[in-house]
Amino acid sequence: YLLRRSAFGDGNLRALASPVASFRAFWFNCNPGKSLLADEQIRMALAEALPWEFLQAQRKLRVERLATSLWPPQSWAFNQSVEPLPRLERAESILEAAGWSLGPEGIRRDAKGRVLRLSFYSALGYSHRDSAQAFCDALRKVGVAVDLNRITIDEVLSKAARGDGDIWEFGWTTGLDPASESPLFTSEGIQGGTNITGYHSAEVDRLFEAGRHELDPVRRRNIYVKINDRIQQDQPLLELTYGVGYLAVDRRLRGVGFNLLGQTYGYVPGRR
Repeated sequence: YLLRRSAFGDGNLRALASPVASFRAFWFNCNPGKSLLADEQIRMALAEALPWEFLQAQRKLRVERLATSLWPPQSWAFNQSVEPLPRLERAESILEAAGWSLGPEGIRRDAKGRVLRLSFYSALGYSHRDSAQAFCDALRKVGVAVDLNRITIDEVLSKAARGDGDIWEFGWTTGLDPASESPLFTSEGIQGGTNITGYHSAEVDRLFEAGRHELDPVRRRNIYVKINDRIQQDQPLLELTYGVGYLAVDRRLRGVGFNLLGQTYGYVPGRR
């Protein structure tokens, strides 16, 4: 709309990339020193509580596609395989097998007496019940207590950058080449501060490095499919829906390095 209006008539707005891919997600804190979600079994259980019925109903208002791949449909590395729908019964089974038993108050505890209570930071919304609230409602049904905190998006990102909390909700605008997203999931990203979940996998590090140097397009795509499969298995984040973003800059902007990937919530260190 702003592009059509040309920035309210002054003619200074131009499209830089149109469109760019994006997805919304719940990001999990995988740092063992800060969160119970360092336990992969708990993250797997949380993934089974994805409120897909709520997200599906929302699409009647705003058309979005449920996300099943780290690389969105616009990317050449998009994985089109169909995954089974999440089931709350499966979440209960995973938690029981991991040693989290349901207490008399309806909240799970482990053998050490730790309570399965998580802090969740989500941006202020227009409705009292959105995907974050639907997620919390589903988790409570399986004995996971969640403290949902409504704050501004800047505050959510600040919490995530400091590793403060267990779950954060925000969207991510991606580059169409998945190599651009390696700082989100690798040791390099932990050192640079981009990998806010603290997720680490030696195999994922190795595969990203291999994909960066592979020239054959078929073999290269297969590498990123493997990366997607491994990260989806380890579940450092839970994707919700895909979206489309439009990036524009003011024609008067001069001498400023900005993010060509279209990432609207900050710069990737070392990348311009």
